[in-house]
Amino acid sequence: MEWRPLDRLLDEALALYEKWGVAGIKVDFMNRDDQEMVNLCAKWVRKAAEHHLVVDLHGASKETGLRRTYPNLLTLEGVMGAEKPPPWRGGKIHLSERKFVASRKKQILIFFFKTHQKRSTA
Repeated sequence: MEWRPLDRLLDEALALYEKWGVAGIKVDFMNRDDQEMVNLCAKWVRKAAEHHLVVDLHGASKETGLRRTYPNLLTLEGVMGAEKPPPWRGGKIHLSERKFVASRKKQILIFFFKTHQKRSTA
């Protein structure tokens, strides 16, 4: 979910997700790592823990130590993934997964290409 509506409706949303039996939330589009955003991320993770929810901060860019206090924080995925097509063009499916040493970030790239393309000989 986009972070602005979550922050605006945090208490009601998390209580509702807990009531529904949702396991966790994925927050995205933060696209910055200033102190205000770090504090917001900490608030979301803390509140989610109160409602027994795990959190994936998809748009967070770096480790800030939250996981030491809140084990319900699963991953920070602030890396370029499949948002843009790769620079190569081939007739293959490309699957790649990279794990980072310093934190539990993951980068998963999945691209599907047509293997047979009609081309004009004119």
